[in-house]
Amino acid sequence: MTVVRAKPHYYPIPKPEPAEPMLAYGAGLIRTMVLGADPAWLDQLARVNARRADELDALAGRFRRYGELLAEGWSGTAALLSQQDLRGSYVIASSLAGGARQMSQALAYAAGALAAAQATARFAEGGGVLDNDPTSLTAVTVWQPLLARLNAAYREAIQIAPSQLAAFPPAGDGPGDTWQDFSE
Repeated sequence: MTVVRAKPHYYPIPKPEPAEPMLAYGAGLIRTMVLGADPAWLDQLARVNARRADELDALAGRFRRYGELLAEGWSGTAALLSQQDLRGSYVIASSLAGGARQMSQALAYAAGALAAAQATARFAEGGGVLDNDPTSLTAVTVWQPLLARLNAAYREAIQIAPSQLAAFPPAGDGPGDTWQDFSE
């Protein structure tokens, strides 16, 4: 029996549109936005994604071992189809692990950028009351560039994040051939 490898299915991950220009925001509003965000939350999300990637790698390893055990002790058409299913599951788990790891790196990068922007904001605020005039000298020279740098870092983080996941479903076109969705 010849095993036909299925063509990969690509699952796109939508990326946000570029943000609006921040030139219309005054110093007080920018300070509130930057200091109101929580880099620890982004960092925690990065750690959760890293753990999920490790779990998916372990799952992929189990699929590989099960396939090897199956090959050692079982033969015939049913064994071949089962091995093919295990190989497909291995590829799915490996792809998801890679995506989770990339997302973890993107979130960690964004958390670092936010923490750096907050440190700069705390240093720059000087204890005074900031107005919301977007044309004020403080807004134009300090706060708008700070927000522009943070937005640039966020755009870089989006580029680090995965744009799609590829998976090879088990080959076959019969009515009993099903594609199990591991995305939930």
